[in-house]
Amino acid sequence: MMDELYHHMPENHCVLKDLDRLPTEMWPQLLRELCSTPVPTLFCPRIVLEVLVVLRSIGKQCRRVSSQVTVASELRHRQWVERTLRSRQRQNYLLSDYCPLCSA
Repeated sequence: MMDELYHHMPENHCVLKDLDRLPTEMWPQLLRELCSTPVPTLFCPRIVLEVLVVLRSIGKQCRRVSSQVTVASELRHRQWVERTLRSRQRQNYLLSDYCPLCSA
């Protein structure tokens, strides 16, 4: 399936290369680029079109969630700096710094 998708991607488009070493700071930019990449669909097989629609909707949802997480993190950090967090919120904020899943 991926070979078929690569076949329909523009020739000069290299967003999908070397994703394993991509820093997390670059993920929003990558999602924007992937969602805005024009894919010629005139003679595209139906299965490729269906997969493309699903992947684009997943990308849009990831962008939305990513921006929500960023806004919530910035708000929580600002509250931490201003010392306006309640005790449970402070504990959770401190625990998120030590959580291996949160820092990945």
